[in-house]
Amino acid sequence: MQLDWAVAAICKYYNVQQPVKNVEVLKFQVVITPGITIELLLEQKAENKYTFSYNSNKGQHASGRVVFDSLINE
Repeated sequence: MQLDWAVAAICKYYNVQQPVKNVEVLKFQVVITPGITIELLLEQKAENKYTFSYNSNKGQHASGRVVFDSLINE
């Protein structure tokens, strides 16, 4: 679910319309338990690569890099 939320947020806030090609360095570090407020941080690393991380006062909960298909000019 966390990966799906991250991909949806990337698509919405960066206006990405290409499908996901690959997910790299996906890590789940700390379980998100009820009552914890988390923050999703997104960063564009390249034209088609974005990183995400979920953080709270308990530390980093999950992180990864999402690679989307590149635009093909025909």
